[in-house]
Amino acid sequence: MYCNSCPHTGVGLEWIPDRFLNHEKDLIQCSLHGALFEIETGYCIHGPCARERLTPVEHVIENGTVLVRLPD
Repeated sequence: MYCNSCPHTGVGLEWIPDRFLNHEKDLIQCSLHGALFEIETGYCIHGPCARERLTPVEHVIENGTVLVRLPD
């Protein structure tokens, strides 16, 4: 789970509400410039922020409920 913010510009990542993946559904894709991020690591493999990472969000799953600690 990551903050919805591109490390290059800070823009939200989704193309439309709650849609973050590329067409193949194997990478997260930035809506502004098409940067591609690995789902498991948040590592940017293509685009102007190559070699940067998405900011992870601390979370746990308790009894089927996702609990999230938002960044300050």
